[in-house]
Amino acid sequence: MIIIASPNVASNKKGFQTQYSIVVTEYPLNDQCDDSIILTDISAESGFTIGATAQRSLCSTSLSTGPMVYYSISSPTPATLQISCTADFNTELHLFPDCSMDSCLAYIPTGCQGNPSVDIPAGDLILAVSGSNFSDGSFFDLAISLYFNDMCETAEELFPFVEVTGTTVNSRSSWSDLISCGTPLVDSPVVFYTYTTIYDRGDLTISTCSEETTTDTFINIFAGNCNNLNCLSENDNSCGLNAKATLDAENRLPIETTIIIAVHSPNNNEISNFSIIVEETEIIYPENGNCQAAKEIFNQVLEIGSSVNSETLRFMLPNCPSQDFSGNNSPVVFYFYDTQFNYGELVVDTCSLQKFDTVISLFVSDCSECIASNDNVCGTSSLISLPYPLRQLKGTTITIAVHGIDSDSDGGSFALHVQEIGHVEPSNINCHNAIELHEGITQGTTLGSPFLSTQIPICGTNDENFGSPSVFYNYISTQENSVIRFDTCFGGSFDSYLRVYSGDCDEMECIAFNDNSCGLLSSVEISGFPIGSHFLIVVSAPEFSAGNFVLRASEELICDPDGPKYECGTSKTLVTNQIRDGVQFVVLEDLDLGFCYDEEGCSCDIQREESKGDLIEVGDELVSGVYEVYTIAVNDLGFSSDECSFRVNVENQCNPDGPQLRVPDKTVVLSTRSSCTFEGQKCAIMPAVFLGTCSDYEGCTCEVNQVDGPQAGALLIPGRYAIGVQAT
Repeated sequence: MIIIASPNVASNKKGFQTQYSIVVTEYPLNDQCDDSIILTDISAESGFTIGATAQRSLCSTSLSTGPMVYYSISSPTPATLQISCTADFNTELHLFPDCSMDSCLAYIPTGCQGNPSVDIPAGDLILAVSGSNFSDGSFFDLAISLYFNDMCETAEELFPFVEVTGTTVNSRSSWSDLISCGTPLVDSPVVFYTYTTIYDRGDLTISTCSEETTTDTFINIFAGNCNNLNCLSENDNSCGLNAKATLDAENRLPIETTIIIAVHSPNNNEISNFSIIVEETEIIYPENGNCQAAKEIFNQVLEIGSSVNSETLRFMLPNCPSQDFSGNNSPVVFYFYDTQFNYGELVVDTCSLQKFDTVISLFVSDCSECIASNDNVCGTSSLISLPYPLRQLKGTTITIAVHGIDSDSDGGSFALHVQEIGHVEPSNINCHNAIELHEGITQGTTLGSPFLSTQIPICGTNDENFGSPSVFYNYISTQENSVIRFDTCFGGSFDSYLRVYSGDCDEMECIAFNDNSCGLLSSVEISGFPIGSHFLIVVSAPEFSAGNFVLRASEELICDPDGPKYECGTSKTLVTNQIRDGVQFVVLEDLDLGFCYDEEGCSCDIQREESKGDLIEVGDELVSGVYEVYTIAVNDLGFSSDECSFRVNVENQCNPDGPQLRVPDKTVVLSTRSSCTFEGQKCAIMPAVFLGTCSDYEGCTCEVNQVDGPQAGALLIPGRYAIGVQAT
């Protein structure tokens, strides 16, 4: 026992007396950490620091920490500690992990003011109450509240098949602060739990259906984190007023996925006391439950399978051309088949086992685009036979999805069978591997060819959407300008189409094509090509089909071996019409060698015999004379006619010796005039006189001109004068 004296009035003035009040008390029982008093969130404690040992706390930077007493607190999980206290002195609060007090968890220098709170870890803790300096210390009242899981960040962890009691009493969080899973939010207290899955996409159920639950409860299940909640499921009243929330197949979670569970009342401002349990069971999933994990299936091998518990539902995949699966929740399993033939006949079915109503969907390669689907061809089972446009090249991966109808969300067992019938790939499937073709017949097939007619230059008027399997042949002409025929008229098992190209494989040029010249078979004819011409013949079909055929090649001459018939050129006469340096000539403007003809389809031309005759050519300047021209006619095969000759006569237009001149034989007599004088004598004036006439070859004109003697108008004195004339 100690006696504590405290002044009622404090003064430092001289002459004043100081009065003391005496309080008899005990030492605090918890003034040592090892003697700490256990403090719970349902009890309150009255205490004092009077007589306790003053301590310097690691939590405070102050050198003077007052008397200190200790309380122990235990929290099973991380929680929020709220402290409510009143005191008649300046208090400080210190939080330590243990009595060693070598580290500080929290320091509240304001002590009891404002009912402070602090987040604490799970486990045993030490709460110390002290004065703020050596002299501070007196009585106080102390109570705590522990909030374990009323915040998302302090959610309590649940474990499978372990039932846990809980309450929303005193929760500081409200359902109205969360996101809705579809149900309108109300302002009801909420507490949080976490659960980490122990199976991959296990069957998960969270329930408050226990008899320990005495109030109306509502469960929300979230993925994500406290800052980004993503609703997975919710439930209310699954078992009376209580809840049982499950995850649908599409929301099942991978192993070690942590979910957040919110429990609250569905009613405004209503608290809930409950018992909660998580039940998770392992589900055996099919290994081929997604497209990337498709299982290989082989030709004509029956595969027993099941779609139960598959992670993929049919609505997750693309629709098919003839069926809409957007509302189909049936589980799907996947198989893949690599085709063994080019455009082989492919049949996929589930007809061998009819345990549930199956549907088949087919995809090429991955599951991005469906090419075909079927339901109920054989009872409740399915069969797909791919038509020609959907048949594939050898080595193409076909993905097969087996599932149920819209109303079947459970799946079932089935027997899957694939049958592909095809043909060996021909050797002449491209231009570079074309088979050499000779006159006669050759048997061939387009079955098994991967090469489609749409892959070569267009040859014909048909507009193919897909093309058809094609094979290639080479032919080299053996005769000059022959008629060459290619046909499949001898026989074929399909509607054949012929194309003929010239040029090489890189520059193919269409020269002929035919369809249905002889029924559904074809024939083409070409001519006019020199010997040694190369041709590429392509056998295909006008639409996607393939089959066997007989290809015939024939080549025939079309020219007369005796040479062409020939009408020789006609002799003709030309007259010169130009003169240069006194020499007359005419320019040869044309030279008609005649004409020739041969059998239909055979052409011919006329050639000059250079060793004989005069080799005159059009454009030559020909002088007067006779020119001999010798020619023969030659057909496309080089056969010639008999020799032919004709002449070109050239005559001068005018006489090279000049025209004939005729002059008057009378003398012109003139008399002088008294009015005319010239050089002192009387004179006469020379009149215009007739100079004479001239003539030349027919068609050649001439004229007479005076070249000497007095001209008309000249003054003449008596005497004899001579007049000189010339004809040109």
